[in-house]
Amino acid sequence: MRPAQTTKRIPVFALTGGIGSGKSFVRNALEQRGAYTADADALARTVLGPGAPALARVVALFGPSVLDDHGCLNRKALAHVVFNQPEQRRILEALVHPRVRKLAALRFAQAQTFSAPYVVYEIPLLVEAEGVQTWDGIIATYCPFAERLRRLAARDATDLASVRARMRAQAPEVLKVQRSHWVIDTGVSSVHLQQQLDELHRLLSRKRSQRRGQRP
Repeated sequence: MRPAQTTKRIPVFALTGGIGSGKSFVRNALEQRGAYTADADALARTVLGPGAPALARVVALFGPSVLDDHGCLNRKALAHVVFNQPEQRRILEALVHPRVRKLAALRFAQAQTFSAPYVVYEIPLLVEAEGVQTWDGIIATYCPFAERLRRLAARDATDLASVRARMRAQAPEVLKVQRSHWVIDTGVSSVHLQQQLDELHRLLSRKRSQRRGQRP
């Protein structure tokens, strides 16, 4: 990617949606079309990487059982500890989310030096996370419930009861859709999905010169 030749600010769009709704697929597709992208889950893995201060704090809070045999974070073990304990989950989020937001801000600043027409930031817990953040717009992915169940069970080799429990831990998909400016339906045919992505890319590319708006 070559350095940008313009001084116009590159807009930043949040991408959210329910688990199994195709967020990463949409992010990758927009990246292939020229967007600069970032992923909150990937940034969280960096924040909780080996030797990171936040990882040491997590171990102090939740015990050494959240580490694997190599001293790295065992995400499934940590999820098991906090999944059904809202207070424990809030403690974890209070530790991790501010660090992820800080790292994301650095990524967005870096994006301004490149020629990408816009930035897409995949953030699954956009609706659930506390704190005020401004975006140039919000994209939501949507997929029918039954198809999401099928995808997750196939992807993670998880029983349907566990999949449903993970879904219930997130805000309802309808709420994510209501809070968004654009919705991509990933449960349609490949041809229709690509048409949606082409149209979204065209619309987002036109937003570069517009001022940032508040998250609805």
